[in-house]
Amino acid sequence: MGARMRLLVLPLLLGSAVASASGFYLSENGSKALLMGGAFAGQADDLSAIQHNPAGLAQLTGFNFLLDGQLVFHDINYQRYDPGFDPASPPNALANGVQNTGGPFVVPMLGAGFGFRLLDRTFFVGAGVYGPPADGHYQFPTPNYETDAMGRPVENARKFAPQRYSLVSNTIYVVYPSLSLAAEVIPKRFSLGVSLQPVIASFQFAQSVTSINILGITPSTQAQEDPAYDSLVRVNLPLQYVQFTGVFGAMVKATDWLQFGVSFRPQVMINARGTLEIEPGPFARQVATVQGNQTSLSLMLPAELKVGVHVQPLAKLGINFDFIYQGWQSVQEIVLHPEDVTLTLMGNTEKVQPFKIQKRWKAAYNFRLGASYAVFPWLSLYAGGWYETGAIPNEYIGVDFLHFERFVLTGGVGVKFFGLELVVGAAGSPAMTYAVTQSEVRAGTTQPEPPGPVVGAGVYTSGHYMVTAGIRGQFGGAKPASTPVEPAPTPAPAPVETAPAADPAPAPAAAEEAPKS
Repeated sequence: MGARMRLLVLPLLLGSAVASASGFYLSENGSKALLMGGAFAGQADDLSAIQHNPAGLAQLTGFNFLLDGQLVFHDINYQRYDPGFDPASPPNALANGVQNTGGPFVVPMLGAGFGFRLLDRTFFVGAGVYGPPADGHYQFPTPNYETDAMGRPVENARKFAPQRYSLVSNTIYVVYPSLSLAAEVIPKRFSLGVSLQPVIASFQFAQSVTSINILGITPSTQAQEDPAYDSLVRVNLPLQYVQFTGVFGAMVKATDWLQFGVSFRPQVMINARGTLEIEPGPFARQVATVQGNQTSLSLMLPAELKVGVHVQPLAKLGINFDFIYQGWQSVQEIVLHPEDVTLTLMGNTEKVQPFKIQKRWKAAYNFRLGASYAVFPWLSLYAGGWYETGAIPNEYIGVDFLHFERFVLTGGVGVKFFGLELVVGAAGSPAMTYAVTQSEVRAGTTQPEPPGPVVGAGVYTSGHYMVTAGIRGQFGGAKPASTPVEPAPTPAPAPVETAPAADPAPAPAAAEEAPKS
């Protein structure tokens, strides 16, 4: 394919938006777990154990249910600059600052199940559904490529949508329907559990690409970029089954006050199919046409390992510590496969070939601490927090996601009544600001050489907070015991000891001898 035949190979850049915000976790599923700093793998004593540690379900008996919901708010602000600027004295901005206007994103978690005693052990069968604890909707300014009667842009995208080459918008859903099984292996001491999960996902996103390098140049400044060479690409991968996975867990209760838990979810390979629509810009509309709209996407979500400790030094106080590993280094590349997309230019038609987009993300580590305190039998306080390392090297930061190093603080209350517990609270991370002076993030281009302009330099600010509420309940059954709960046998009446036969008592003296007068 010659240089001009590459003019509208627009899907080349689509991958940069696909693995965006929904790929990274901002919050934590389960209201109780979240309010304890997300440290729950060692305790896992409600139905959110479906995700955190399925082995913990073996602590539950009778009918249990959980209904939780969170609102996640992710504040992003970005001021784009040309590469190499001085953070202490940035230049006058050529572009407007932009921010995420996607609003709050709902993260629900539902579950129900039943625990029963069998063979001197507790078994639990449950089902639930949840999604990644993330913000799945982002909206930044949409570029306007309309021109006036003089051919000038009505609203220059270079100024009003400076982030357009990284992301315009996305809406991403990933859902984990779960069937969970758990059992005590050693009563009250050791349990195992598993959650089996078909993964359901949907991706919708939009961003711009440029064909200015067809002129043989690479803009080195924003002023040299010409939005007339832009085109807007929209991808729609509707809700569909993409993979099968599971969460595996184990729990050990060393003493009455010390418990350990571990869980693991392997990597998840997402293969999704859908359509792409190309809205050619002013230059592209004049010289080329695109036919076909089918495409597929390949993306690897990370493995996740959780190791937790639950300590109960007092009857009213519980303390949790978790270490969490998230293998985001699995997102080294994203592969897009146009299936029937062809490009026609000057009477020649060629099929668009698959291609790979390099991401170079790295593993992230979490250190989490949380506690609960029962003020009264009907009122508990929850508090905690966590520290998390960033997953994207600074030179690859872009508005498609800002996964900075961060601290999260959490807190809330739980109120118990009639076998139910209502949990409410909030969590949040203070805003972090990064100045990226040397960036490797480039605009997607319609041909490989020369490369697109650098578009990732600038000042990024990211902070987020969540509000959460949930209700959980347990009805019937009793807490697991080391022996079957059976009526105590009625003890046999103690034998009445009879004194050995004694010689007949002597007759009264009156009978033997008349009293002397």
